[in-house]
Formats: sequence, structure tokens, C-alpha cells
Amino acid sequence: MSSPELDRARYGTKAAKADHFLGFWLSLVIEGRGYGRLSDARRARRTIDAFVADTAPALAEAGPEAYFEALRDAARLYFDTTLTDPAYSSTMFGLKRLSPEELRGKIANEAASALSVIVDSNLETDTARQLPRLWVEGYLEALPDGAPALRGALTKRASAADAVGHLLDPMA
Repeated sequence: MSSPELDRARYGTKAAKADHFLGFWLSLVIEGRGYGRLSDARRARRTIDAFVADTAPALAEAGPEAYFEALRDAARLYFDTTLTDPAYSSTMFGLKRLSPEELRGKIANEAASALSVIVDSNLETDTARQLPRLWVEGYLEALPDGAPALRGALTKRASAADAVGHLLDPMA
């Protein structure tokens, strides 16, 4: 059972409910797409710090297990959406459809880019330090056979690979 504070933090109070946890992950994906400068990591850090501060009452009321499960669920939902969204799975203004392999590669690269910006933003709070793990777990829930693709995408991103590579090891 979810707590009222967690529901408010995730879905807001308006009649047209939006998933703010999903929006948080999406903002980090966008930061990751253009990641390459220290200022990008600082901007991601501000996004993370603001989200953690804004949702602290939900964490306090619901407890870490429910709070982190909601974040993991939002990450899974993001990746589920990338698998089924026709706009995401096409190129050239929707004229060319990506093959399943190309789509999974695109998703893995995007996940790795987001992980890089998250890890490089120097996470300071215990809550924020859980984000890379939750992102990877959400990815693997949506793409159970996606570990090799993500591992491959992380080879170009040493800091992220060091932080989460163990989560992609089947023996871990």
C-alpha cells in the first residue's frame, strides 16, 4: 500500500495526474544526451538535489522500501515506453523503423549516458546514491536480456561502468 505523501510526490494533486518520478528520470535522460561538460554534471546534480529535497517527505512517510520501489517502477516504465513508442523507435522523422537490435542498442546507449551524468554529478545523499542502482534495475526489469547491450554501452563511460558494472554481472 502506498502512502498519501508518496502518491502526492509521484503523481501530484491535480486531476490530470502526471508521473513526476518518470519526469525526473526523463530529465536525467535529456541531461545525458548532451553530456560532455562539467557544467552538464552540475546541472544534473541540481536536478537530483532538488528532486531528493522535494520528495524527502514522501521518503520519510512511506519509508525507503516503498520510495525506492516507486523510483524503480518509474525507471521501468520509462524503458517499457521506449520499447513501444513508435516515435522513439524510428528515425528520419518516423520514416524508417529501427530494427529490434538497433532499438535495444539505442536504449542501452541512452541508459548509459544517463548513468554517466548521474554518477559524475557527485551524489552526496544516501538517497541520491541509490539512483544508479534503481535506474539499472528498472532497465533490467523492462529488458531482461539487456545486460550485454548496457555493458557494451558502458565501455565508453568508465565512471558509470565502475559504479554499476557489478549489477550487470550474472554472478553478482
